Amino acid sequence: MISIPALTNLAVDILIQVRVRAKNPNGFGEYSEKNTVGQVVHTIPQQMPPVTYVFNEITNTQIVVHWLALTGTNAGGTAVTVDNYKLEVESSTAGTWTGLTTTTNLQYTHGSLTGGQSYKYRVIAINEYGDGAAYSTSVVIKAAQPPAAPAAPVITLSSIYVKVAWTEPNFNHAPITSYQVKIETKAGTFVENTGLCNGADQTTLQNKFCLVPMTKLWIEPFLRTQGDLVKAKIVAINERGPSTESPANASGINIEVKPQQMVMPT
Repeated sequence: MISIPALTNLAVDILIQVRVRAKNPNGFGEYSEKNTVGQVVHTIPQQMPPVTYVFNEITNTQIVVHWLALTGTNAGGTAVTVDNYKLEVESSTAGTWTGLTTTTNLQYTHGSLTGGQSYKYRVIAINEYGDGAAYSTSVVIKAAQPPAAPAAPVITLSSIYVKVAWTEPNFNHAPITSYQVKIETKAGTFVENTGLCNGADQTTLQNKFCLVPMTKLWIEPFLRTQGDLVKAKIVAINERGPSTESPANASGINIEVKPQQMVMPT
């Protein structure tokens, strides 16, 4: 069956038509009429599209890959079903592929991986006529995940500025690209104000601290008053997404304000 398309140039699901004639010692008879019903062309599955993935299913030690089902003519014919999908990973020797699983499922969890290492995947559909072609370009996925939660920040006074400093957490094999610095409001919520501390700024990213004017904490949205402890939380972000928030600092500095109005001189 699978040789018919090459021999006839017939497309999948096109009726295979033949004529026959008989022969005896006197020669050949006339050809019969072509059949109008019967078997249509079937073939091996078409080339599979690349595997897909979502970052929130990937960790330092596992990668979940997904692929689409082949149906209809892509499966080899409308009356043909894909029996299995074969997922392969490229081994440490480039160009050498190792089978991970042969399955009817449309996803696979590849575990026990090395964090930071990249893995190449391809998938092949199989029907009753054989294996289809693998996608010509494999998909490369790195085993990594969002950063670990940072430690609580350290808050100190630097002249008229509140210095919010933090340390880089474990970045989990994907470099940190920015931070969110959230400062507590009078209402007890923690808000980010990139106008005061932009954690995506390259200098801030490198230095891992911000200098926030004390006066900015007296007004909206913070509305902090004299004696309030300045609290902040830090979120680290890499290509895989944000970390969980750090704890808030339990100690540090308190809000300072301008002097009160002087009494009338005498």
